[in-house]
Amino acid sequence: MNEPYLGIPTGKPQLSVAEAVKLALGRLTDFSGRSRRSEFWWWMVIVMLVNYTSGFLTGGNLQVSAVVSAIIMLFGLAVTVRRLHDIGQSGVWVYISYALGLAFQAYVAFGPFREVMAEVAALGRKIQPQDLEDLMAEYSTIIYTYMGLTFAWAVSSIVVVVMGFIDSKPEPNKYGESPKYGAIQ
Repeated sequence: MNEPYLGIPTGKPQLSVAEAVKLALGRLTDFSGRSRRSEFWWWMVIVMLVNYTSGFLTGGNLQVSAVVSAIIMLFGLAVTVRRLHDIGQSGVWVYISYALGLAFQAYVAFGPFREVMAEVAALGRKIQPQDLEDLMAEYSTIIYTYMGLTFAWAVSSIVVVVMGFIDSKPEPNKYGESPKYGAIQ
């Protein structure tokens, strides 16, 4: 094994959950350098579990849930930027996805889409096709904006997730040495 990278030996095929969490927690605000796939994915599992659990704890309050989710998403931002750096990509992809996620959550929790949700809730479980037609007629711009935000956020998120699966090259890149392979001899 090569020299340790932040206390974790390089050349190791995969980090354990504990090693990944240690690395990610130690660099929550560090947007420079590189992060390995195992550090990224283990940390993302933790962040997603916390986010999912927080949804239950907020009791279905959309506004509180949106704010808590936005805060929790921040904990995955730096490691995701470093993960993209590891494959030689810019962190801009992450920022775009995060901004679209925030816009989506704000639109649903605080924006005009709340009116649509209130109308649907008032209809109860007996929504008829005519009700849907009426909603589309009255709120078409709001619904289409919602659909557009949903689509844009989904596509940007998929791009980032796919890049998260790509293995890095052992050579250094413009973001530094490989945390997996260390300095090439």
